[in-house]
Amino acid sequence: MPSISFDYQRRRHTIRFNNADDNARALEELDNFRIVQDRLREEPRPRLLGYEVPRWGGIDVHIRWFTRVEAQLKRSMLQKAIETLAGDGQFALPQNRLDVFFMPHGTSMGYVARTTLGAQRQAFLIYSDETPDVAREARSLENNAHGLTYLVGYAVYLYYRPSFTVNAYQAFVLTTLYHELGHILHHLESPTSFFVLRSINGLVGGMEEEQAGRHRIGSLIQTPYSQLRGFIDALEQVGYGVSTYASDKFIEYVSEVFSGLMMGVPFSDETITIYQALGGFLPDNNVRHRRTRNAFHEFLYGCRHTPQTRSFNRDRRLGPGTLRGLM
Repeated sequence: MPSISFDYQRRRHTIRFNNADDNARALEELDNFRIVQDRLREEPRPRLLGYEVPRWGGIDVHIRWFTRVEAQLKRSMLQKAIETLAGDGQFALPQNRLDVFFMPHGTSMGYVARTTLGAQRQAFLIYSDETPDVAREARSLENNAHGLTYLVGYAVYLYYRPSFTVNAYQAFVLTTLYHELGHILHHLESPTSFFVLRSINGLVGGMEEEQAGRHRIGSLIQTPYSQLRGFIDALEQVGYGVSTYASDKFIEYVSEVFSGLMMGVPFSDETITIYQALGGFLPDNNVRHRRTRNAFHEFLYGCRHTPQTRSFNRDRRLGPGTLRGLM
């Protein structure tokens, strides 16, 4: 029976599950398409402003513009993300195609889906303008007593602020695009793991055993609830070393680590080992961004007058997802 296992705090955490057959996966992917459709039908429904199909890195990118805010920047970052990943020999998308929607509101997402049961799979990426204020959220990282950040993207922004060579908002957009592509690659790399992790997301937060049946785990997960609870608790703690979002939803752990790897965020060996155990796509070293010495000094320049940051940097207990780890 297939399983997901990882070691944390000298304990082995494992869940076992039924290996979904092709029909079950097709139904899940059809459900993904419904999610994408619902997202595009949200009110107020935007008007299509433009459509183009550039070919980058061997991928036909079908871009639909429903907003023109920072359009050139977003287009260039999307091109950079795809062409960078194309340098990894293992990178591939179904039909060599990616459908991208730039939206003025809602949440960003990345999915592999089928339009009908008999259709081939397609990769969909939705990027939304409606994101929290990046500068405000990045500053909250400085003021957080634990040095945690909600998203890896905010930490990347803070790392490059201020910068004479790097546009921090541009870095945030690129990180977000990598995050959504991380979902797509996770699904393609390990579809059963993707659906297992998505199924147990609702169990975060101490849900009682009798409530567990409300989630789609009964026919999939073959692990006693007490053992499943231990797996979930351990994964929550591991996620806090990456971001609070990574600890809230386990498929987000995979995408957060992937976006961090692509943007040069350093992670512990334990974080990467667990990432791979969860089915994450491990990009080649040659396609990952490498932070320069100049960027490091720019980070110090931007933070040296912040008392909270100085105290964070002195705190040797901070982990790889914190300010000390980011430097």
